[in-house]
Amino acid sequence: MSENTISKPCNLIIENRINAMVSGVEEIVSFDDQTVQAKTSAGLLTIKGRGLNITKLNIDVGEMNIEGECIDCGIYLNKSKKGKSLMQNLIN
Repeated sequence: MSENTISKPCNLIIENRINAMVSGVEEIVSFDDQTVQAKTSAGLLTIKGRGLNITKLNIDVGEMNIEGECIDCGIYLNKSKKGKSLMQNLIN
């Protein structure tokens, strides 16, 4: 497998800035009402907004749904490449 290959499909769908559906979820790293961080098959996903709440989580199938007052953004950080720091991965 090449280092850019994703093992499971990973999707992020944001509807009307109040609902988000994520697939490829492997684990929840942290969450509160402003930030949800999850490890996905495509890397670390950070979702930011206001009044966020995880309404569905099924790690067995890799699905998560989030509702909130306003979802501002979803950001993926690539999986770390061997021997490179996080900053080097962001620059490359």
